[in-house]
Amino acid sequence: MFRINKCNIKFNIVKKLPYFLLLFIYIYVPVVGGVFSAYFLGLLSWMYIVFFRRTIPSWVLRGMGILAICGSYVSLVGFLHLGYVSNTSGAVLYLMLFTMPGALLLSDVLKKQKIGMDGLIEQVAFISLVQSIIAIACFFCDFIKLPLLTLMGYDIYSIELADIIAVRLYGIASGLTYAMPSAQAIIGTIVCAYAIKRKGKGKYLLYVPVIWLSGIINARTAVVIIVVGLVYIFSLKGVFNNTKFLMFAVGGVITVMLGFVFIMKINPDTGKWVRDGIREITVFLLGGDGGYYFTALKSENFLALPSGADFFWGVGVSGKSDVGFVRNIWQGGLVLCFLLYGFYISMIKSITVFTGKEYNHSEARKTGLFCVIVMILLNIKGELCGINEVSNLLILFYICSQSSLMSEKADNRKMIYEKRAS
Repeated sequence: MFRINKCNIKFNIVKKLPYFLLLFIYIYVPVVGGVFSAYFLGLLSWMYIVFFRRTIPSWVLRGMGILAICGSYVSLVGFLHLGYVSNTSGAVLYLMLFTMPGALLLSDVLKKQKIGMDGLIEQVAFISLVQSIIAIACFFCDFIKLPLLTLMGYDIYSIELADIIAVRLYGIASGLTYAMPSAQAIIGTIVCAYAIKRKGKGKYLLYVPVIWLSGIINARTAVVIIVVGLVYIFSLKGVFNNTKFLMFAVGGVITVMLGFVFIMKINPDTGKWVRDGIREITVFLLGGDGGYYFTALKSENFLALPSGADFFWGVGVSGKSDVGFVRNIWQGGLVLCFLLYGFYISMIKSITVFTGKEYNHSEARKTGLFCVIVMILLNIKGELCGINEVSNLLILFYICSQSSLMSEKADNRKMIYEKRAS
């Protein structure tokens, strides 16, 4: 019987290169040569579903149905208010058409290889490490960074982008200033907890500083997620009695100090930007004004919401705010928020229930709480529910965990039937 926690994965890079490439594309969805790579993965996934799989599980169809309702609802509201359909519904429809089929394809590959949740975490850690190496290489070498930015469609000679190119945009992903660094911070946290709690997995602690660093040099949001992640890790049972954790803590402090000195020496602009960001966040948390973003966050225009019935039903556009909660209310009111956030929370709950069965209920609940807190933070900084690396990760873990759970239930039913027949 397929057991999700009985995984002994052996990396054969050459043999598994196509799969790892697909996993990289799925998570980071880079634009290459003006083409959104997710379109390729989506087409491949649908070809697999239509010609080989031929069925979609009912629980996947329910998720796709919720996303279809959300997208159709925003389109309808926009048409009624504006007389035309805006592109705001595209984000959730993208999740339905590309992300969920892609996750189903990857899940089936993992199941065929009898790789469970442990293996999935290790493979995501490996892909995240690859992204980190690319990002750090870009940080050191402009002759790597600038061609990659050009390949992804950035105008490297643009005056408007000059400041941001000077201090950020390291790596190859669709959301280099928001979702990619956030995903790196989340992956680093999960990998850290995994390496500490699972026997024989201490080597993955070596991945964590590199993965976190690739997030920090791209977005200061990663710093906030890492702080929340450290609180989560400290809360794990027996962590302070764990030798691996103590070694990681000492090594982590040394790495951070040396890393920051290194950043300041190699790229003072990025170092200053990271340092100023940490200071602004600290000032804001202590009751001060913080920097530009926090000042804007308090302004009425930034948090302005539609009034009257539009607050409940939405108007079909995103509004002028960067805050995800505000944008979602403009798009589809409380109705859209109820459907969309309910779907995301249900995915986190399903993952939590599954990991609780396989590992530890108490630790699983803490992981679920960490995910919910991060979801709230990211939907304040930007719009989480849509085309981004964090949503891709969440859906992948949801599909894989539920697929494994359904397989175990089917195996149990088969065993019961065979016992009765005998």
